[in-house]
Amino acid sequence: MDSNKNEIIYRQMEVKDLKDGLNCFTAHNLQESLSTLEAYYECDPKAFYVAINNSDNRIIGVCGAPVTTHNSGFLGLYGVEKGFQNRGIGQKLFKLCLKHINTRNCGLHAVPEKLSMYEEKAGFGVREGVSMVVCNDLPQNLEDLLKTINENTRVDELNKENKDLLTKIIEYDLKVHNERREKLLSLSLSKHDYNTFVAIDDKSGQLTGYGCIRLHNGGKGMIGPVYADNDTIAEVLIYNLIKSCIAAQTKGLLFMTISSSSGGIRIAQKLQITERDRCERNLPNTY
Repeated sequence: MDSNKNEIIYRQMEVKDLKDGLNCFTAHNLQESLSTLEAYYECDPKAFYVAINNSDNRIIGVCGAPVTTHNSGFLGLYGVEKGFQNRGIGQKLFKLCLKHINTRNCGLHAVPEKLSMYEEKAGFGVREGVSMVVCNDLPQNLEDLLKTINENTRVDELNKENKDLLTKIIEYDLKVHNERREKLLSLSLSKHDYNTFVAIDDKSGQLTGYGCIRLHNGGKGMIGPVYADNDTIAEVLIYNLIKSCIAAQTKGLLFMTISSSSGGIRIAQKLQITERDRCERNLPNTY
């Protein structure tokens, strides 16, 4: 009977687990938005697994691998409670997620302290040469950001009831990813805590960029994604996103950009947002 109480149960995440699963992940000083997790879960509910401590029915481990663009998976939301680490729980969750991915390509962003573990134990030893740059601080000099693009381009906030504008965002995103992410975008951009802004060319009526901000689990602003035809448009979008979010201005902002984006790095420096981590993008050894 005692052995049963000490048993770790592994199963697919259920809707009721979302908040506790996110808390398990963010206990490692990592941040994510519950709304974002909800959207990815609704898109691919079989991609998420939890480890349950049978003695108190508590989530002590979590991992997810939703299938994203180009029918490929991305491993994330990985965390095991400190008191249960080094017992193979994380590896078991990892294997369950990899089984879901099956033969699809997959990748992950490794926080620096976990990089060697992913490379040596999890088999993700191929570094793609691109990192996710994580900046986290109270933004400064907001009014120094560019506020206008040109006389022919305006910036509008997405009204969640505006289906025509949502369709334009989906079409613009298709050009970025070369894959239609209609379900994910429709779910995420409709969440109550998502603010979305778009840049529109008045002559053609076409979008030239869009960006989102929402609150992460720590109550601070979290920007992303931001896609734009050029750095000027991206900077104006980011200005509007931060202005729309009081928490980003008063509590802090989590801003992520890829290391190859000179424009993203420059905007972070302009706002004096401190770089906290560079998370390597790793691929499996079989890639």
